[in-house]
Amino acid sequence: MIPLFRTGVTVLLATLVTACASLRVQTDYDPATDFSALHTYAWLERPRPATGNPAIDDNSLLDARIRSAVDRVLASRGYRLLEGGRPDFRVGYYVTLEKETDVSIIDDHWGYYHGDAFHHGGIGLSWARVYQYDKGTLILDIVDPDGRRLLWRGSLGDDITAAGSPADRQRRIDGAVETLLSRFPP
Repeated sequence: MIPLFRTGVTVLLATLVTACASLRVQTDYDPATDFSALHTYAWLERPRPATGNPAIDDNSLLDARIRSAVDRVLASRGYRLLEGGRPDFRVGYYVTLEKETDVSIIDDHWGYYHGDAFHHGGIGLSWARVYQYDKGTLILDIVDPDGRRLLWRGSLGDDITAAGSPADRQRRIDGAVETLLSRFPP
């Protein structure tokens, strides 16, 4: 009973570690920027480069979800979307989609080799868990009002294989944008 319990706990821990490790957030910014002077924004209206992936290119549903999430999070932090006039900054985004493979080695000795396969009267068992998934990366850019100079960039990559319903997709995008913008301003 104990070896079965220990194996189950090992599999659960390996799954949790893998799930947490998939979320990669990175940010960078121009330290010369006075972020306290930024109060209004507008969307950067320039075509995003084509990725060649129809799941991303010309996907108006994805565009609407990302814009909605960014607008909601920025509004909750006191930034105002400016429909006309000159904003303090502009927001743009990019999305990438790549195939990834994750390999985990799991054994019944919690990753430690005891030297003797018959240690404690049992045979040590190991197996590899191979998981292939789609990794989506969202890159948010905060640029100067003219759209020429990058002020802040945040990127977040995660497993998006099980995207689910449209509501599930919106929740995942909302969470990604919330996580990214929690680091803005720096």
